[in-house]
Amino acid sequence: MLLCPKGGMGEFWSANELDDKPAGAIHDDPWLARWLPRILLIALAAVSVALVRAWVTACTHRLYLSDRADVSSSSEARQRFVVEDERVVPQILTQDTDGFRFRLPPTRRGWLRFEVRPEGAATIEVRWSDGERTQTLVRRALSAQQEIASPLPASGGVLDVSSQGAVVWSDLRVEESFPWWPHSVMLGLLLALSFGLARTDPRFAVDWTPRERFLLVRAAAAGLVAVITLAALEVVLRVAAWRTPSFMAVERSRLGEVAPDPHWQDSPRYGRVPRPHRDAMGEWMLGDIVRMGFVPEAKSPRLLHRFPVRTDADGFRNDTPPGYAEVAALGDSFTDALTLPVERAWPARLAERTGRSVRNYGVAGFGPQQELRVLRDHVLPRRPRVVVVAFFAGNDVPGAALFEEFERSGGAASFGVAGWPFKRVVARFDHSYAYLLAQHLLGREVHAAGLEPDAGRGRRFDAAWSGEDPAAPAVDRPSFDRGMFAVPVAGRTLRFAFMPPYLNLLNLGRADFEAHRGWELTRASLLDMSTACRQSGARLVVMFIPSKCQVYLPVLDRALTEREMRQALAFSLPGDPWGVDVARLRRNRLAQNELMAGFCRREGIEMLDLTPALGRVATQGENVYFPDDSHWNARGHDVAAERLAAFLAEP
Repeated sequence: MLLCPKGGMGEFWSANELDDKPAGAIHDDPWLARWLPRILLIALAAVSVALVRAWVTACTHRLYLSDRADVSSSSEARQRFVVEDERVVPQILTQDTDGFRFRLPPTRRGWLRFEVRPEGAATIEVRWSDGERTQTLVRRALSAQQEIASPLPASGGVLDVSSQGAVVWSDLRVEESFPWWPHSVMLGLLLALSFGLARTDPRFAVDWTPRERFLLVRAAAAGLVAVITLAALEVVLRVAAWRTPSFMAVERSRLGEVAPDPHWQDSPRYGRVPRPHRDAMGEWMLGDIVRMGFVPEAKSPRLLHRFPVRTDADGFRNDTPPGYAEVAALGDSFTDALTLPVERAWPARLAERTGRSVRNYGVAGFGPQQELRVLRDHVLPRRPRVVVVAFFAGNDVPGAALFEEFERSGGAASFGVAGWPFKRVVARFDHSYAYLLAQHLLGREVHAAGLEPDAGRGRRFDAAWSGEDPAAPAVDRPSFDRGMFAVPVAGRTLRFAFMPPYLNLLNLGRADFEAHRGWELTRASLLDMSTACRQSGARLVVMFIPSKCQVYLPVLDRALTEREMRQALAFSLPGDPWGVDVARLRRNRLAQNELMAGFCRREGIEMLDLTPALGRVATQGENVYFPDDSHWNARGHDVAAERLAAFLAEP
């Protein structure tokens, strides 16, 4: 039997009594009159909370090539990350007839969105299937750039993307759209019912008890204070991050935003330079080869490295004020060593080995022309006895040509800052500065060994700064997986990945470099350095720093057949897998070494080539570079300091 409250305590109307009850009698029911407005208020609050929650949790799923479902396919598609309008844009490049596939999770009202740019005439097709049905989402012939949006079925499935011709796919993503219509209709009905009942029938006006009124006022006040506090905190954090860049720059970079970097500032004379008097913590987990999208994140050791980064009044990584030092060290990121504590860098290690005072004038991204300006502006006025210029074979020659463009533009040209793979699934609440602050304070899970407190400055990585994962298993035969080699050498396992642009330079012979505009500029800068040092009475030494592929290619020669090398190196070099000319790479491995040695010999400039020393250590099974990064680890810097100390001791 259906029972409804009758009004008195413990009294109920039966179904038969309700049938006989006169119209309007239910309105006279004190229980209903008391609780219906309250129930409507609770429902209104619940729908409002659901509305806000659905909006803030709506996600964007970006589709990276490293997550493709057809990893075993022979597709030549390539992933890159570029910076456009202060944001990182993931791009996938396809050539000729190509395609790739992604497995999509179920989404609420999902839309597939991307921008596509053909290089010439091209056609594209995007299909969705769930095993039972197949649906063509997009099929177009392209002659110009287009933005495309297509609704997706709610259930999960497989997305097949294919193209004919050269195509650039920009920011391929699935966005969850917010269902405004049903939520708004329900919210409107509840509001109309809540206010309409009270206006049409006074008996439904809410008569709050003193206790209810007290709780409602307290709850409303608490909610208002929370909203105002969060809004104020959000505004303060945004203003603070804009005025004084902080860790928020790192947090925002995980969302693909190019935020002001707290370590750098723009200079019309040098380009990007470090800020003076900087005292902060440096932090990185993924090497540059992974960050730039050349190797999947899953292949990185994912070790957190944290260390102090301090700069002097001139913006260089020195703990003492600018002044005289017997040895001045010039160079790029291999000299300022922003991947390591400064005491692990080769200038500091050289000072320990020789007892000489050594000052670090290295700046990441600098090339020969900028180093010449540092020599004139900061080094020679302090009259050092020795000047060591570190030349990096990976990018100094092409970088010199880029800096010339910067000079010609009056500082308006860009150096083409590379992007990085950022967070794949981003919800709306991820963009809140207050949320990022809470996430930062609570800390993130880190896979690392030897993490321990560091005098209240966070946590630091206390291992040998080799970048090796101590939990990684040893291997007894060479292997290659998506860009990462694992090779048994002298009873150890050597893990390493190559930076594709540096590997590609091995396709150039000595004559190619001699004809390069960057080499002409490099040669001119070194000649000016030689003249300036000679006039100042300083000894000039050019220290040749090889790229990782120059050092490790002989390791692969001993471990792999030529066929295996071709197949593996095709992952990093574009083109047909069987078109990788291993013999040419082997032949040109030391082309820049020989070119620089010949130039220095003719011009009477001292030169130290570190390639043989680094190669000897690598053939003993020790990494001298970080496995997933293009820079030296602590062992590499030790080798450089050891060889340079011996070289400077020679008459």
